[in-house]
Formats: sequence, structure tokens, C-alpha cells
Amino acid sequence: MELTEHFKKKEMREEGRRLLIALFGAAVYSAGVNLFIVPAGLYSGGMMGFAQVIRTVLVCRGGRQANTLHKRASSYVKASAQAAMIEKLQEDLTEEELQVYKRGRNAKTVSMAKHATMHDYRHATGFEALMGYLYLTGQMARMIDLIKLGIEKTGGTL
Repeated sequence: MELTEHFKKKEMREEGRRLLIALFGAAVYSAGVNLFIVPAGLYSGGMMGFAQVIRTVLVCRGGRQANTLHKRASSYVKASAQAAMIEKLQEDLTEEELQVYKRGRNAKTVSMAKHATMHDYRHATGFEALMGYLYLTGQMARMIDLIKLGIEKTGGTL
């Protein structure tokens, strides 16, 4: 019995370690890409950061084929899902976070995603700008908390 508990604890520590390493690597990469904080830079950093968190959690849960993981992650990363999340999260944002979100949402963009409405695309861009801002300012815990809360409020589960 003790041996089983020992392996479970070891496995949990290892899973936590892998998650932290993945998050740290994504943060370093994002910071390197986004040397200048502008809405477009925040957007790309937030997209990478958000997608990395979602994919890391799914991979750490294990037991899925690559195609299944990709489909599951894509359901959270698409513009309509991000727009739904940020609409539910607005009341939970600080004033500063709300300003960053609005700045990203209102940024002029040249293109739009193929499978998104303009409304969803703009709100998703604001959400990704917020995620990029949190990433670049080292507020990883806040970023993860908002992602968890957004998933809960939209009825999703990882």
C-alpha cells in the first residue's frame, strides 16, 4: 500500500514539474518575441501563451492520441471560445486588465480569421492581448486563474 502511494506522489510531483517547465519555456519564448508591447505583439504573445497552457494541461492529463489532443485544444483556442470566455470574465478583471483587453480588442487589424465573426475575432484578439500582457509581466498565476475561471464560466472542462 505504501509503495502505491509513493508512486502516486512521485507521479504528481513529476506532472507539476513538467507543467512548470512548459509554462516557463513558453514565457521565455513569448518575452523574446514581444520585445515591444504593442497590441499586435500582445495578441501574438497571448495566443501562444494561452494555447501553450491549454495544450500543456491536456498533454499532462495523458491518455489521448495526438489528433484527439489537437481537436480538444482547438475547441478552446478558436476565436468563438475565446470571445465567450472574455465576455464571462469581464466582471472579474481588474481595471488595468480591462484596459489591456479593450486596447487589444479595439486594435486595427488588417485580416480576420476565416471561421470567425468580426465580433468574435475582435473579442478574441482582446482576450489574447490580455493573456500576452499577463505573460510578459510575469503574472502567470493570474493568467492560469483567469483561464480556469473562463473555462468554468463557459461550461467547459479540460
